[in-house]
Amino acid sequence: FPKGSPLVQDISSAIMRLREEEKLQLMENKWFRSTKSIFTDQDTRSNPSRLNLHSFGGLFLVTGISSTSALLLCLFQKTRAIII
Repeated sequence: FPKGSPLVQDISSAIMRLREEEKLQLMENKWFRSTKSIFTDQDTRSNPSRLNLHSFGGLFLVTGISSTSALLLCLFQKTRAIII
């Protein structure tokens, strides 16, 4: 908050009240000290698929079309400049 903000007193009071009621500690334990892993529900037998050349097919297609379009546009402009 900026210096002298009227919100500082309200927020400080709210934090102090949460600390006195021990709700602040409960929230901290719940959100930051959880021992349960988010990965425990996943099937450990399944293997993730590996990336291969086929996985990047769409990327290569878009890159190829963009590069070819840029080259053709450049050649068209140079040819047009030579003719004029």
